Amino acid sequence: MQNFMHPSKQQRSIPILPGGNGGYTLIELMVTMVVFIALSVLAVPSIRAMVDNMSGNRAAHELIADLNVAKTLAIRHGLNSQVAFNVPALDQYTITWTDDNGLQNRVVDLSGFRSGIRFEPNPPSLGVNSPAPVATIVFTPRGFTTPAGMGSVYLTDQDVSEVVQVEVLFSGSISEMRWIEDNNQWIYK
Repeated sequence: MQNFMHPSKQQRSIPILPGGNGGYTLIELMVTMVVFIALSVLAVPSIRAMVDNMSGNRAAHELIADLNVAKTLAIRHGLNSQVAFNVPALDQYTITWTDDNGLQNRVVDLSGFRSGIRFEPNPPSLGVNSPAPVATIVFTPRGFTTPAGMGSVYLTDQDVSEVVQVEVLFSGSISEMRWIEDNNQWIYK
Protein backbone atom coordinates (compact mmCIF):
# COMPACT_ATOMS: atom_id res chain seq x y z
CA MET A 1 0.00 0.00 0.00
CA GLN A 2 1.32 3.33 -0.97
CA ASN A 3 1.26 6.41 1.31
CA PHE A 4 0.04 9.45 -0.63
CA MET A 5 0.49 12.01 2.20
CA HIS A 6 2.83 14.88 1.77
CA PRO A 7 6.24 14.04 3.30
CA SER A 8 5.92 16.90 5.88
CA LYS A 9 2.56 15.47 7.08
CA GLN A 10 3.69 11.90 7.50
CA GLN A 11 3.93 10.57 11.03
CA ARG A 12 7.37 10.75 12.48
CA SER A 13 8.56 8.57 15.28
CA ILE A 14 10.36 9.89 18.35
CA PRO A 15 13.71 8.24 18.74
CA ILE A 16 14.15 6.14 21.87
CA LEU A 17 17.12 7.00 24.06
CA PRO A 18 19.90 4.51 23.93
CA GLY A 19 19.67 1.82 26.59
CA GLY A 20 16.13 2.61 27.73
CA ASN A 21 12.45 2.34 27.03
CA GLY A 22 11.92 6.05 26.47
CA GLY A 23 10.95 6.75 30.15
CA TYR A 24 12.14 9.54 32.44
CA THR A 25 15.67 9.60 33.72
CA LEU A 26 16.55 9.77 37.38
CA ILE A 27 17.82 13.34 36.94
CA GLU A 28 14.50 14.46 35.42
CA LEU A 29 12.56 12.93 38.29
CA MET A 30 14.85 14.55 40.89
CA VAL A 31 14.56 17.99 39.25
CA THR A 32 10.76 17.62 39.23
CA MET A 33 10.77 16.68 42.92
CA VAL A 34 12.98 19.66 43.84
CA VAL A 35 10.68 22.07 42.00
CA PHE A 36 7.61 20.54 43.66
CA ILE A 37 9.16 20.78 47.15
CA ALA A 38 10.25 24.39 46.55
CA LEU A 39 6.74 25.39 45.47
CA SER A 40 5.25 23.58 48.48
CA VAL A 41 7.56 25.41 50.89
CA LEU A 42 6.55 28.74 49.35
CA ALA A 43 2.82 27.93 49.60
CA VAL A 44 2.75 26.88 53.27
CA PRO A 45 2.83 30.42 54.80
CA SER A 46 -0.08 31.60 52.65
CA ILE A 47 -2.11 28.51 53.43
CA ARG A 48 -1.39 28.95 57.14
CA ALA A 49 -2.49 32.62 57.01
CA MET A 50 -5.67 31.60 55.21
CA VAL A 51 -6.46 28.97 57.87
CA ASP A 52 -5.82 31.51 60.66
CA ASN A 53 -8.14 34.01 58.96
CA MET A 54 -10.82 31.35 58.67
CA SER A 55 -10.46 30.79 62.41
CA GLY A 56 -11.49 34.41 63.10
CA ASN A 57 -14.45 34.01 60.76
CA ARG A 58 -15.47 30.79 62.47
CA ALA A 59 -15.34 32.40 65.93
CA ALA A 60 -17.44 35.37 64.79
CA HIS A 61 -19.97 33.13 63.05
CA GLU A 62 -20.23 30.86 66.08
CA LEU A 63 -20.82 33.88 68.34
CA ILE A 64 -23.55 35.18 66.01
CA ALA A 65 -25.16 31.73 65.90
CA ASP A 66 -25.09 31.54 69.72
CA LEU A 67 -26.65 35.00 70.01
CA ASN A 68 -29.42 33.87 67.67
CA VAL A 69 -29.90 30.73 69.78
CA ALA A 70 -30.19 32.86 72.93
CA LYS A 71 -32.80 35.06 71.24
CA THR A 72 -34.74 32.00 70.05
CA LEU A 73 -34.66 30.44 73.53
CA ALA A 74 -36.03 33.66 75.06
CA ILE A 75 -38.90 33.70 72.57
CA ARG A 76 -39.62 29.96 72.87
CA HIS A 77 -39.70 29.84 76.68
CA GLY A 78 -41.19 33.30 77.29
CA LEU A 79 -38.35 34.33 79.63
CA ASN A 80 -35.24 36.47 79.27
CA SER A 81 -32.04 34.82 78.13
CA GLN A 82 -28.59 36.33 78.16
CA VAL A 83 -25.07 36.02 76.84
CA ALA A 84 -22.40 37.17 79.31
CA PHE A 85 -18.89 37.84 78.02
CA ASN A 86 -15.65 36.97 79.83
CA VAL A 87 -17.75 34.80 82.17
CA PRO A 88 -16.78 32.49 83.89
CA ALA A 89 -13.25 33.31 82.70
CA LEU A 90 -11.45 35.63 80.31
CA ASP A 91 -12.19 34.90 76.62
CA GLN A 92 -15.21 32.76 77.39
CA TYR A 93 -18.90 33.53 77.12
CA THR A 94 -21.90 31.96 78.81
CA ILE A 95 -25.38 31.56 77.34
CA THR A 96 -27.99 31.42 80.11
CA TRP A 97 -31.70 30.64 79.69
CA THR A 98 -34.59 29.13 81.64
CA ASP A 99 -36.65 26.25 80.32
CA ASP A 100 -38.88 23.48 81.77
CA ASN A 101 -35.83 22.01 83.54
CA GLY A 102 -34.94 25.28 85.26
CA LEU A 103 -31.90 27.50 84.78
CA GLN A 104 -29.58 26.26 82.01
CA ASN A 105 -26.28 27.54 80.70
CA ARG A 106 -23.59 26.70 78.19
CA VAL A 107 -20.02 28.02 78.24
CA VAL A 108 -18.05 28.65 75.02
CA ASP A 109 -14.27 29.06 75.21
CA LEU A 110 -12.49 31.04 72.49
CA SER A 111 -9.19 29.25 73.16
CA GLY A 112 -10.46 26.42 70.94
CA PHE A 113 -9.90 28.62 67.88
CA ARG A 114 -6.51 29.02 66.21
CA SER A 115 -4.43 32.21 66.13
CA GLY A 116 -5.32 33.37 69.63
CA ILE A 117 -8.88 34.60 69.01
CA ARG A 118 -10.04 36.62 72.02
CA PHE A 119 -12.40 39.37 73.16
CA GLU A 120 -10.86 42.81 72.81
CA PRO A 121 -11.98 45.32 75.45
CA ASN A 122 -10.47 48.31 73.66
CA PRO A 123 -9.22 47.70 70.12
CA PRO A 124 -6.19 49.99 69.78
CA SER A 125 -6.54 50.93 66.13
CA LEU A 126 -10.24 51.80 66.09
CA GLY A 127 -10.14 55.41 67.23
CA VAL A 128 -12.92 57.21 69.07
CA ASN A 129 -15.86 56.17 66.86
CA SER A 130 -16.15 52.63 68.21
CA PRO A 131 -18.44 52.05 71.18
CA ALA A 132 -17.20 50.34 74.32
CA PRO A 133 -17.85 46.60 74.42
CA VAL A 134 -20.89 45.35 76.29
CA ALA A 135 -20.53 42.89 79.20
CA THR A 136 -23.91 41.12 78.84
CA ILE A 137 -26.53 40.98 76.10
CA VAL A 138 -30.07 40.25 77.34
CA PHE A 139 -32.88 39.08 75.02
CA THR A 140 -36.52 39.50 76.06
CA PRO A 141 -39.37 37.04 75.27
CA ARG A 142 -40.26 39.22 72.25
CA GLY A 143 -36.75 38.85 70.77
CA PHE A 144 -35.67 42.41 71.59
CA THR A 145 -32.77 43.34 73.81
CA THR A 146 -33.05 45.40 76.95
CA PRO A 147 -31.56 48.93 76.69
CA ALA A 148 -28.78 47.91 79.08
CA GLY A 149 -28.29 44.60 77.28
CA MET A 150 -27.49 45.72 73.76
CA GLY A 151 -24.22 46.81 72.21
CA SER A 152 -21.05 45.53 70.58
CA VAL A 153 -18.51 42.84 71.26
CA TYR A 154 -15.09 42.79 69.59
CA LEU A 155 -13.19 39.68 68.56
CA THR A 156 -9.56 39.90 67.51
CA ASP A 157 -6.56 37.69 66.92
CA GLN A 158 -3.36 37.72 68.95
CA ASP A 159 -1.71 40.31 66.66
CA VAL A 160 -4.82 42.55 66.55
CA SER A 161 -4.43 42.38 62.76
CA GLU A 162 -8.09 41.48 62.33
CA VAL A 163 -10.92 42.96 64.40
CA VAL A 164 -14.54 41.83 64.10
CA GLN A 165 -17.37 43.77 65.74
CA VAL A 166 -20.55 41.84 66.50
CA GLU A 167 -23.31 44.32 67.25
CA VAL A 168 -26.73 43.61 68.74
CA LEU A 169 -29.34 46.35 68.38
CA PHE A 170 -32.42 47.00 70.53
CA SER A 171 -34.56 45.34 67.85
CA GLY A 172 -32.61 42.11 68.40
CA SER A 173 -30.92 42.28 65.01
CA ILE A 174 -27.33 41.07 64.95
CA SER A 175 -24.71 42.34 62.53
CA GLU A 176 -21.06 41.68 61.86
CA MET A 177 -18.51 44.27 60.78
CA ARG A 178 -14.80 44.05 60.06
CA TRP A 179 -12.24 46.75 60.71
CA ILE A 180 -10.27 47.56 57.56
CA GLU A 181 -6.95 49.05 58.66
CA ASP A 182 -6.07 50.52 55.26
CA ASN A 183 -9.29 52.55 55.03
CA ASN A 184 -9.73 53.16 58.79
CA GLN A 185 -13.38 52.15 58.61
CA TRP A 186 -15.84 49.38 59.45
CA ILE A 187 -17.14 47.25 56.59
CA TYR A 188 -20.40 45.33 57.04
CA LYS A 189 -19.94 41.66 56.33
